[in-house]
Amino acid sequence: MREYETTLGGKPVTLAATFKASQEIAQKIADPLVIGREAHLEALLTRPGFPPYDPKFKFTVSNVPLLLHIGLKAAGSSLTLEQVQELVFDDGFISAKEKATDYLALIIAPRSEEVVESSGGEGSGE
Repeated sequence: MREYETTLGGKPVTLAATFKASQEIAQKIADPLVIGREAHLEALLTRPGFPPYDPKFKFTVSNVPLLLHIGLKAAGSSLTLEQVQELVFDDGFISAKEKATDYLALIIAPRSEEVVESSGGEGSGE
């Protein structure tokens, strides 16, 4: 199982990327692939010279805590949606949106067996 470790309200939490979680996100928020596609298009089309792009999916103060709650439940957390909402509010919505985006990337991106953090050593270009 793929997991995303982060903090909410200053406390360490784990969100699990599972097929069941992706189905629940699709049912309650939007299809994770659609969310990813829209985020990609928005990033590409917000550069100078492109006309304004209005994505079909937008993160909101309602769907960010719900998305994180789904991931927390998949990892076995007993936090309620209301508790997650308060933790998101404490952290700030911008920070929580970034965490939701990272979690979604874990769901829709292929699993990499060769991801290694660069330590600035040989071959890193530094």
